[in-house]
Amino acid sequence: MEYNPIHLDIVWVLFATALVFLMQAGFAMLEAGATRAKNAANIIMKNVMDISIGSLVFWMVGFGFMFGANKSGWIGTNNFFLSEIDPSTDEGMFDFAFFIFQTVFAATAATIISGAVAERTKFIAYLMYTVAVTAFIYPVFGSWVWGGGWLSGLGENGFIDFAGSTVVHSVGGWAALAGAIVVGPRLGKFAADKSPLAIPGHSITLAALGVFVLWFGFNAGSTVSGNDASIAIIMVTTNLAAAAGALGALSLSYLLWKRFDASMTLNGVIGGLVAITAGTANMSPGMAALTGLIGGMVVVGAVLLLERGNEGRRPGGCHCGPRVRRCLGHGCGWPVRFIRLRRCRRAVLWRRSGAARSPDHRCRSGVPVRVPDFIHRLQAHRHDDRYAGFR
Repeated sequence: MEYNPIHLDIVWVLFATALVFLMQAGFAMLEAGATRAKNAANIIMKNVMDISIGSLVFWMVGFGFMFGANKSGWIGTNNFFLSEIDPSTDEGMFDFAFFIFQTVFAATAATIISGAVAERTKFIAYLMYTVAVTAFIYPVFGSWVWGGGWLSGLGENGFIDFAGSTVVHSVGGWAALAGAIVVGPRLGKFAADKSPLAIPGHSITLAALGVFVLWFGFNAGSTVSGNDASIAIIMVTTNLAAAAGALGALSLSYLLWKRFDASMTLNGVIGGLVAITAGTANMSPGMAALTGLIGGMVVVGAVLLLERGNEGRRPGGCHCGPRVRRCLGHGCGWPVRFIRLRRCRRAVLWRRSGAARSPDHRCRSGVPVRVPDFIHRLQAHRHDDRYAGFR
């Protein structure tokens, strides 16, 4: 039987797809461990729905928007419901493998938001967010970079994002930040003098297990070819960046607070991974380690920026808890000039006051804020320890 290299490519892409799918388990464990036990059911349901709803919506329209014919450079216009794929050819089979690989990418971008609005958002509102991200937001930006859009043609080499520092992490991160700003800080997060208070997660062990599952992620799979020998260096640079990110966050947090912070160290791993994702196939091992080290340190600095920088100035803004800094849980991809304000797990609920106001107004610590009607579903209820399920 004659060897056909596309068969190995299909096997490699499907194997990488399985690894990326396992990241859903990693996210679920990380988020559940970093939040209070009574909200574990809510976290698990959100992660299950990310992949469930995301798979269907991306199949219907998302893949077409992202990889369909893109003459305008802004958005794909065909291949909805995979209508352009021919299953009778090897190339068609590879396209199916590529589709499922991109599907789990889309679900990854969506699940980033889960941690940012954890413990204070209506379940139905979160599902609406998931549909918007997987059907339109992620596919459109992805088409600009990976689908032959306008960003891919910039400069001599185009916009370089090998495995998703911006397409996946930044898109999910900015959507997460927007949600966190809307719902604001959680009740009990700040003392009367507006100093931040810790609201620890219930299991650092579970959070750590989630980080280990996420460690290698999908970087090597982004070659979409089992015949590409660069998968070896990609694995090396990914590992070095993660390790250096942990060391960077550990060292800087110790210098600042004179203690070794396990939660911050875990976030440093994620920061290093996100930082290397864009250039993992283009960097030397030494540069990868430096990239991860800076990424881990940027996580610590960004925590201080969000938590301390807003004190007394933007009561409704995004804040991170001093123990579990998930607002930047996927770190900061500084090489592509974006801060991944990702897992605002500690950025929580703005107070709903002024019940006599009109339906399209809310008050953040006395400051009236106009909120569009479609955002109202993102409002959460006050926490009550009597309830352990999801709303």
